[in-house]
Amino acid sequence: MREHDERRLRAALQQEAERHRPDRDAMFERVIRNRAEKRRAVRPRLNPVAAAAGVAVVVVASFAGIRLAASDDKPDDQVAAPTPTASAPATPAPASSTPREVPAPGVSSGTLKAPSSKPSAGPSSTRGSSRSPQTPASTGAGTPSSTEKDGHLTVAAGINPNPNPVWSQADLIMTLTKEVTALEVTVTVKRTGGATTPGIWTTIPDDHLADKTYTEQGDTIVYHFLLKDGYTVAPGEYTFASQYNHEKNRPTSGDTWRVTATAGAEQASVRGTF
Repeated sequence: MREHDERRLRAALQQEAERHRPDRDAMFERVIRNRAEKRRAVRPRLNPVAAAAGVAVVVVASFAGIRLAASDDKPDDQVAAPTPTASAPATPAPASSTPREVPAPGVSSGTLKAPSSKPSAGPSSTRGSSRSPQTPASTGAGTPSSTEKDGHLTVAAGINPNPNPVWSQADLIMTLTKEVTALEVTVTVKRTGGATTPGIWTTIPDDHLADKTYTEQGDTIVYHFLLKDGYTVAPGEYTFASQYNHEKNRPTSGDTWRVTATAGAEQASVRGTF
């Protein structure tokens, strides 16, 4: 039934196309007449072949449209693929560049136990200044310039040996034979020889300290360590380091230190120079 209707439609379209064929003679007469008229406005000439082709295109397009309308009930054979959407790669979070201090082992319940072995010297975050010195690798405490003892407290003081002639670290190696409930350490460095850009660290964790700072006071740099109330430090060996940059061959004779440690009712205090 559908094929019969299609044949009838095609015949009707062909008859209609025959009726609308252009009259070439009439078109030529009109062109000649327009040329004879001397008008300023120039009319475009109509190409009879193009006109015929245009009519044919209209007829074919109409026929194709009817064919498409008649085939709407058929399922499509092809489905356009979806356009992929480009997604920007996830940007990884930048890694933190802030160093973290590692507390000494054996810390619990507010009591600091001595580490099993003496840790090597290294840089630590500081308070009291936004500047941090570049710290060369430590080569050990070296030979102490002085050693002082008072009861349960012994302190060896010395300048840490290192290959950098314009940087120094003043070390205090504290040895306790009793558990102390109060502790204060002070190091004073003369600002001679261009001493500046201080740094500070200790093997006692920050959370056990009420103060771990340095301040530039006049012609000196004062480094201060203070144990928090309610915290104790077990017998053992601990290091306190005071760092600074300076000119070559800077003398250390004017640099001083002092340590006070209380164990029960016994207070021990020692002092000396570097």
